[in-house]
Amino acid sequence: MPRYFFHMRNDKKDIIDSTGAELPDIAAVKDSVKEAREQVGRRVRNIITKGKYWIDVEDETGSIVYRFYFHAN
Repeated sequence: MPRYFFHMRNDKKDIIDSTGAELPDIAAVKDSVKEAREQVGRRVRNIITKGKYWIDVEDETGSIVYRFYFHAN
């Protein structure tokens, strides 16, 4: 099963996922990003600064296979 890495980014800082997760396909990647974004939003609402963020999902070759943008309010 392929491994995907979920990196959270903004204009100032990157939080790199060095472990990744094994997922069967891109549909599972998209579901995972949505779930991760909701969990991160609840847990770090008071830690992250307001602004634009995105999650880059890379495959094992380092290619970005999916990008998801969101805002912290």
